[in-house]
Amino acid sequence: MTKILLTGATGFVGGHLAEALAERGDTVRCLVRPGSPAPYLEPLSVEIIRGELDDAAVVRDALRGVDTVFHVAGALAERRRGELHRVNVELTANLAEACSQLESPPVFVHVSSVAAVGPAPRGAVRQLSHPPQPISRYGQSKYAGEARVTALSSRMPITVVRPGAVFGERDRGSLPIFKTIRQWRFHPVLGFRTPPLSVIHVTELVDILLRAADVGQRIPADPEDAEPGVGFYFACLNEFPTYAQVGRMVRRVMNYPYAPVLPLPKPVAWPVAFTNQTLSKFGMGIPLLNSDKLVEASAASWACDPRKTFEELKFEPRAPFEQRLGQTAAWYREAGWL
Repeated sequence: MTKILLTGATGFVGGHLAEALAERGDTVRCLVRPGSPAPYLEPLSVEIIRGELDDAAVVRDALRGVDTVFHVAGALAERRRGELHRVNVELTANLAEACSQLESPPVFVHVSSVAAVGPAPRGAVRQLSHPPQPISRYGQSKYAGEARVTALSSRMPITVVRPGAVFGERDRGSLPIFKTIRQWRFHPVLGFRTPPLSVIHVTELVDILLRAADVGQRIPADPEDAEPGVGFYFACLNEFPTYAQVGRMVRRVMNYPYAPVLPLPKPVAWPVAFTNQTLSKFGMGIPLLNSDKLVEASAASWACDPRKTFEELKFEPRAPFEQRLGQTAAWYREAGWL
């Protein structure tokens, strides 16, 4: 039986990972921010510690006796500039540094993002050997977080997993795609040529994370002496739908005969993004559409090569992408989200 520390357990991916860990019989401890609701954790046999990652005493207590750390916590967007760096870099470094100082450091599985490496040229697929070139503030913060973690590879075992766009049951990030098609019967996209995407259903991402912890490569003590990409994995399917194609698939799984793709000119989208960001500064939520996301949506290709994940981790998707979209739509309906 493995003793686990999990951060981000109240979030979408972390909640699914907590369920999978508890189901397989691991001893799971979740570090949860004070005041964060935990409706999906409460029925599980997990220990909840309330505290922040910048509280050294709380982190030391959370790390007592653990064998493996899954660091899933992170910020996807920011209300004020600097929040992405604080959460994705500084708080990540605090946790990793605390792990590295233990007498027997745990395996550290760091959940990053394909945004950390940046897009590929049009028509190309990004490889793990390619040097990272993040283009968004989010991607830059995730890459900086990776760098702070991997700098400790001589002191503890580390594996980095870079998921693509994650979707599935309980995901509020993908919900607007389904709601827009249901309510307005069209699928808005940015421009006339949308990039290929790396995508992964949440249950398959959880499978990859578990395999990465159990049998994944670790980053070498001196990464410069090893081939690029050792200890890193892309978590995505070997199919790369464009955002326009995603809309067409959602229309099909929701059984709507007509919901056309509607290209929006970039000059129209940018003012909306900046308005959302301005409103967010006055406490009106964190915007889903912001300038950072438009930068990512304007990229040529987000396709990333998952062959190493398939081969080394023996990962195999259990259902095709469109079937997973249908499963997600069914859950949204049953939960009353659509």
